[in-house]
Amino acid sequence: METPSINLVPATPSAPTNWHPQSWRSKRVTQDVVYPVPPHPSDAPLPDPILYKSKKSLSHVVENLSALPPLVSAVEVSSFSIEHVVPPELGSGRAEVVFLTGESRTGPGRESRKMVAGADPLSVHAEQIERLKAQLGKVAKGEAFLLQGGDCAELFDYCTSEKIEHRLSLLLSMSLILIWGMRKPVVRIARMGGQVGRNLSRPFKDNTDPLLFSQYAKPRSKQTEVVDGKEIPSFRGHNVNGISPDDRLPDPERLLSAYFHSAATVNHVRALLASGFASLPNANGEDVPWSLPLSHVRSPDLLKSYERIVAELSSALEFLSVVGVDRGGKNGLNGALESADIFMSHEALMLEYESALTRQLFVPSFARTKPGEKAYYCTSAHFIWIGDRTRQIDGAHVEFFRGLRNPVGIKVGPSSEPVELVRLLGIVDPDREPGRVTLITRYGADLVDKKLPAHIEAVTASGHPVVWCCDPMHGNTRSAAGGIKTRAMHDIVSEISSALRIHQSMGTNLGGIHLELTGDIQQDGQSVTECTGGSMELGEEELALRFESYCDPRLNFEQSLDVAFMLSQAGNSSRGTVDHQILQGLTESRPSSVAAQR
Repeated sequence: METPSINLVPATPSAPTNWHPQSWRSKRVTQDVVYPVPPHPSDAPLPDPILYKSKKSLSHVVENLSALPPLVSAVEVSSFSIEHVVPPELGSGRAEVVFLTGESRTGPGRESRKMVAGADPLSVHAEQIERLKAQLGKVAKGEAFLLQGGDCAELFDYCTSEKIEHRLSLLLSMSLILIWGMRKPVVRIARMGGQVGRNLSRPFKDNTDPLLFSQYAKPRSKQTEVVDGKEIPSFRGHNVNGISPDDRLPDPERLLSAYFHSAATVNHVRALLASGFASLPNANGEDVPWSLPLSHVRSPDLLKSYERIVAELSSALEFLSVVGVDRGGKNGLNGALESADIFMSHEALMLEYESALTRQLFVPSFARTKPGEKAYYCTSAHFIWIGDRTRQIDGAHVEFFRGLRNPVGIKVGPSSEPVELVRLLGIVDPDREPGRVTLITRYGADLVDKKLPAHIEAVTASGHPVVWCCDPMHGNTRSAAGGIKTRAMHDIVSEISSALRIHQSMGTNLGGIHLELTGDIQQDGQSVTECTGGSMELGEEELALRFESYCDPRLNFEQSLDVAFMLSQAGNSSRGTVDHQILQGLTESRPSSVAAQR
């Protein structure tokens, strides 16, 4: 296999040459993911300049975004109430400040326009971003494990305390299982707070199905679509336009709405963690803030295994307290959750938004190589990734990513050639910096053995210390009876198992898992029904019961714990503790006769 010549001597991270946050504009943009200019009939009147995209209005919105505080800074964006002067041509009267109040959300109004006036961006250090990169460096060495998960697509309506807490609770529950089984720290990255760019398709084949779906931004192959016999601009996601056929004219101000919804999410997560949301129960098994009710879990084996882990870990921590070890201190084991970091991530698709939130910040003291060093950080998230369809060597997305100091991900699908992948790493990670790049492989269960070994061989020979992460979701989407999009636990587990086996045989380390999942539970205590199989033995005929995704099918609460147990048991299999009763239901999707009870 052909691989380029390399220099294996590690280098000090250096600033990229001939780069600035807008240099991507000189490159080819794939999939038309720049802000759209929708066509309109030549005889139609000129559209409203506020609602209809124009270069002037978009440029002013981007300018306003550039003046706002970094989303991942220590600044609580939604706590500001300072008026910000907005150009008259953008004064649509929309209130842009979004904040959480209990279980409700205060959204855009129409009476006044308020914006956040942020602190000087240079007064904000990028400590969290650099801390994540350092933790990912440990993942690359096999000293920690990466858990990345969340919704496929975020709606503005997802910005509620209940939904945010459910997502966090599920990630914390899964990380608890992984920590106990693998005996290593878990790095948690949530797909939330700006999951703004995705290539979406309808969950049902029938385009007239009422289950319309959305995303802050999404690429479309066609600029228009026909609805009720009328050609209108395609829905591009909440960053661009609305779902309703009457709300399809692109509105650049939606970029500001996306910012404030993301800010509200980030602020709420920060407040939850600061309040002890991630604390573990004590030995008496008292409930903790992040505990989800388990009464809906139908697999007694799954329920017993999870409760056993919580009890054993709590007992161990209680013992440490008795013998004088501070369980919540810097060196206490409870720091695994009690001082948990939850980092934010999304696919960086719409580059106008991402580049507007890219700032030159001081490099934190523990990461800098010289006094006063500065670097460019994309502050829309701690971690962003390039999609499998936007990773072209000469493309705008690769150009944008190469100049950032953030840790970044690259989706690697079946079409990626080994030599091309090494060239891409050379552009994005020229200094071979541990923790800088996470390769998120997404082949499909039937292609892992064919594609992964060649990629591992090429990357290993190149000397890039990447994190290998398995995405078992995107290559395993299929249509069930009736045209419903679904994924089978059999395929998901198969891809993970194959990746584990291949990495072990080649002397490399599968360092992480990337999942689309949800912790949402309905008022009657039921989980969503979007993927088949698992310990709950969900059959295809049950998918329509609670199919709630506005994008791709997600693992529900039980299925997510199934995957966590599988990985945990793989990590401690050398101790002979694999629970085969739990694993039995993971690789089967059998019809159930109790659909009505579910």
